[in-house]
Amino acid sequence: MDFHILNDDNLKIRYAVGGSKGEIVLLIHGLGGSIESWVNNIDALSKEFKVIALDLPGFGLSDKPIIDHTIHFYTNCFTKFLRILSRTRHVSIVGHLLEVRLLQKLRKGAKHAFASALRGSSKAARLDKRLDRIKAKMLLIWGKDDQIIPVKFTERFVNLRNCRIILIENSGHQLYFTRYVLFNNYVSDFIKESRAI
Repeated sequence: MDFHILNDDNLKIRYAVGGSKGEIVLLIHGLGGSIESWVNNIDALSKEFKVIALDLPGFGLSDKPIIDHTIHFYTNCFTKFLRILSRTRHVSIVGHLLEVRLLQKLRKGAKHAFASALRGSSKAARLDKRLDRIKAKMLLIWGKDDQIIPVKFTERFVNLRNCRIILIENSGHQLYFTRYVLFNNYVSDFIKESRAI
């Protein structure tokens, strides 16, 4: 895995690249996380895909601007990041919502981004009624014992034709970390199957 810095609009974003073949898989950590959140996933997925993981602005070793870290801000960051790094390839996005290591382990300057992003997401418009507009194939992998974002939140995805939901027994919120072998296999199989159809 190689680490790089992307400097865009005077905002430095740290990212890592693993593997070189196949399509791009972009790993986006949850609030409070960093590239290191994917320590159990990058090498395994890099055997089949080109994997890119980034430190979101405000976290890890990326810049930590004192701004409103809204969904709009992060959407613009992803869009620019993808345009620069993946001009010609298809991209699969793997994300996580929230890290449970939280505030006590955040790097200096990241507490503002964490609090601001939480405020921003709580004020953002709810997209429940518009989920059926998503055309991309989706895979939700959820821990049945998740106490942070309980499994009941998968209900709004059940009737979507392009969404597969996998519930993992005896798993909590960070199953990409604690049950990484299963997680990596499900992600890899889903991406390969989606491309074959």
